[in-house]
Amino acid sequence: MKKFLLFFIAIISFHTHALNIKTPDLNELELKAYSAELKFLKKLKKEYQQKNRILDSLRVHSKSLIKAKKSYLKKRAVYKKNIAHFKNPNIKNLKISSYVSRVRNVLYQQPFLKDCFQRELNRNRLLKGGKALGILKINSSGNLENLKFTSPNGQGIRNKKILNCLSQNIKKLTFPLPPHNTPISIHQAFNFKISG
Repeated sequence: MKKFLLFFIAIISFHTHALNIKTPDLNELELKAYSAELKFLKKLKKEYQQKNRILDSLRVHSKSLIKAKKSYLKKRAVYKKNIAHFKNPNIKNLKISSYVSRVRNVLYQQPFLKDCFQRELNRNRLLKGGKALGILKINSSGNLENLKFTSPNGQGIRNKKILNCLSQNIKKLTFPLPPHNTPISIHQAFNFKISG
């Protein structure tokens, strides 16, 4: 920018000096040379102005690009941190989840789940369906160590004969060995519906 200003001042001073010099006997060729030089200087001035405009717009764009890059790098760091949780899943939790699914499959295959409810329904036609939540504690050998039933308020099964029937049949089952050879507690819901 400084060079341009100095150049521009030199043009103006040159132009001023050219006006102050009185040369009555300048011939036509010299006048043509001076006018050609002035045209060239005007053209040069325009080119410098265009160049400066381009540089200014580049400067603005580069600032916005630098800002965008910083924002991108911050977001990338956050994404990397968040995705790290999914790269290494907790194997212990996966094994426990898989084990719970296997225990539930053993329970779902048992006919006594329907039989216990149906037997009591045949005795008592006023019996309604509902839910019971069983808490099964399975020891390291795969045997049932403890079983407790709770019934949700409002929609729970409180019929002791049904719960005793379930308890006696579940205690006879053998379950898969739990992972890590440690006892495990499983919460299992039992839903009883009157069909048809």
